[in-house]
Amino acid sequence: MTDQERPDDVDAGGAGPDDEQLPARDDPYWAGLTTDALAYVRRLRAAERRRRLGGAAYTAYVILVVALVYVVPYVWYALVQPDEAGPARTPDGAALAVVGVVGVVLVGFVRDGAWRGPAVLDRPTAAWLLPSPILRRALLVPRWRTALAVSAGAGTVGGLVAAVVLRVAAGGPAGPVATAGALAGLVVAVLGTSAGLLVEAVGEGRPGRRGGGQTLWLAPVVVLAAATLAAVAPQATSGAASWLTTVVLWSGPWGWAVQPLVAALPGSAPAGVESLWPIGLLLAVALASSAVVRADRAVDRIGARTLRTRADSVAVVGASITMLQPRRARLTVLAAQGHAPSTRLRLRPPRQRLLLGPWRDVTALLRAPSRVLWAVVWLGVAVALLVAALGPVAASASAPGDVAQQAGATAQRVAVGERLLVGVPGLVALYLAVAQLVEAARLDADDPRRLRIRPIAATRQALGHAVVPIVALGVPLVLAVLVGVPGSACVMALVALPALVGAALVSAYRGDAPLALVAGGGSSPMGDVGPGALVAWYVRAPLVAVILLLPLLLGWSVAGTLTPVAALVTLVWAGTRAEAVLRS
Repeated sequence: MTDQERPDDVDAGGAGPDDEQLPARDDPYWAGLTTDALAYVRRLRAAERRRRLGGAAYTAYVILVVALVYVVPYVWYALVQPDEAGPARTPDGAALAVVGVVGVVLVGFVRDGAWRGPAVLDRPTAAWLLPSPILRRALLVPRWRTALAVSAGAGTVGGLVAAVVLRVAAGGPAGPVATAGALAGLVVAVLGTSAGLLVEAVGEGRPGRRGGGQTLWLAPVVVLAAATLAAVAPQATSGAASWLTTVVLWSGPWGWAVQPLVAALPGSAPAGVESLWPIGLLLAVALASSAVVRADRAVDRIGARTLRTRADSVAVVGASITMLQPRRARLTVLAAQGHAPSTRLRLRPPRQRLLLGPWRDVTALLRAPSRVLWAVVWLGVAVALLVAALGPVAASASAPGDVAQQAGATAQRVAVGERLLVGVPGLVALYLAVAQLVEAARLDADDPRRLRIRPIAATRQALGHAVVPIVALGVPLVLAVLVGVPGSACVMALVALPALVGAALVSAYRGDAPLALVAGGGSSPMGDVGPGALVAWYVRAPLVAVILLLPLLLGWSVAGTLTPVAALVTLVWAGTRAEAVLRS
């Protein structure tokens, strides 16, 4: 029995009065004791286990029915379609985008392992079995291997569906594309789950050295890198784009795993991949197998205190999600990861009182740089969607003579539907970019004493939090116009920015949901409206802002009046919510 497998009181308490009477650590007595104890627990939990198995079986049944009705027919139809002539060569941007998606998935596994991990215990097990003198490996290995098997199955299915989607977009033989996608999903899922457990075991015995508190910036950086590469590759010359794609595909397991899929798509694969992709696949499989073996050996390195903390965190996060409290869930995850705000970058306090509020907001963002990166990501998504929404009208306006009139008439017929379909997600993405930059307002709402200690009205404090988001997002939009990004989309984003900033501040100061909505919103001829009413309560601010900005999106003449009204309504609403938080 290793040091990690002994109970906490034996690990930390030193020699006790009865230590001479205990068997040796490698004595078979401990294995027999563990077997007997777990058998007894299984008998006690028989009824609860049957209930959980029944719930899991019902969930699996619902998922299977939904998949058979809504997923399998479309997948089968996509697979049996004839292989139409695709492009002469798989676009490099598509290959880079696939690598970026795989990178984000791997980062997600690492982040999950940093606060929860594949080997997670429930609260009763962590409270009652961990302190007992049984082998810790016997508790954790079944959970770890079950998580690995579930992740492998889900990854295989997800890779298959993603490959089918790629085939619909780019063509290619059905069998090789589907097989390559399923294999890539399997390898990525196994590697990610093993990496999550290794991260879970890292830093044991070193307080404050969690594996994921410092990885918050990884996801936005990976997304930015993938989006940048996917956008740059089509504009590059064919040789440069192929060289760039080859480097990315050989840069690590995120590229090795998808090389068979890239090679199976129509046309010639990038240089160095078309004939050498089996080597990349072997490298990915070897790395995943090695990670599984290392993770299986590292299971019992996780300390009892860490396991109890993770069990409590999982329970709190589950309750927070059930009560639709994402803020509480996020703070719990950050605390479980051992995340501490960065203090490397500091700003001197300003001498002017008017600059104190923006100084606090900028300081809060410097302490959480991942929020700035996510704001950049969402701003790029918003501009891209707005450019796509305004594209047909701009193209028709540039056409000459009768062609312009005909194109304009055609564009007008499809403008409403297309702008709503693409433009509304663009406004939502812009709201998400703004929401990343109002962290100081959320901190005020978390602790109303921050509002009380300053001799400034709560309304003015709330409106002061709007300065930094407007400046931080407005300046890049102006620069985007100067460097050649379609001006109409950037101008629309600039005009809509104040209203969305006000909506983000309303959400920051919204507080907890009313008990009447949590308990149930009541019945109606259409059924229980409780869940819908609760969701509407949480998204009411951005919903109102987007509705008021629809005339701006559709180019109606009334937009010149309604857009300032939308900004005024949301900003005044934010001040009212800040006053309500102060009185709470």
